[in-house]
Amino acid sequence: MDYAADFAALSCAPGCDVDTLERAWRRAISQWHPDRASSEQQAAFSERLHQANAAYRRLREFHRIHRRLPGGGASRPSMPGVERLSAQTAPTVTEAAGPSRKRWLWAGGLLGLAALWAILGHSERRDEPVRAARVGQVDAATELAQIELGSAREQVLATLGKPILIVDGRWEYGPSYIEFDNDRVSNWYSSPLRPLPVAAQRPALHLSAPPSRK
Repeated sequence: MDYAADFAALSCAPGCDVDTLERAWRRAISQWHPDRASSEQQAAFSERLHQANAAYRRLREFHRIHRRLPGGGASRPSMPGVERLSAQTAPTVTEAAGPSRKRWLWAGGLLGLAALWAILGHSERRDEPVRAARVGQVDAATELAQIELGSAREQVLATLGKPILIVDGRWEYGPSYIEFDNDRVSNWYSSPLRPLPVAAQRPALHLSAPPSRK
């Protein structure tokens, strides 16, 4: 994966945080949407918009797996690394010490490891609400299933709020969208990056069709 090219497509620096990445992606959607292009620029704008969406999906998938964006530091050291560090350093310090000094050094080492575990545990607990919120969003989108074929525009507006973009009867919510026919829901695409409160990623009549972008 050429993640450097993905960051370049979104005009943001490698290793930035997720909020910065999402803001850059939204700017790219607004900047390169074909509605802003002249007839001669339609193809170029559509290609740039496709590149920005593809780059955003790849970077968010990397973040989902590694809990960081490419180029950024890991969120916390892995415990095998801590164990190797302890195994390498503790005997070297205590080999030449007497029995009493060894006991004190080992006690100090155990206290240090306990403090490190406490710090890492605090960091893990601090991240739990964020992960729980993300899981909750997906679960809520699956369980509520408030939007279905034939739902009125008013119901969609009350459930999801105003869309980011409205293009030819399609309401876009980031990578997800809902389409209308005579003010009634006729189709949708619910992206894992921005799940919608619908029963399925796509309506049953459109499962075989790939997500289209106008």
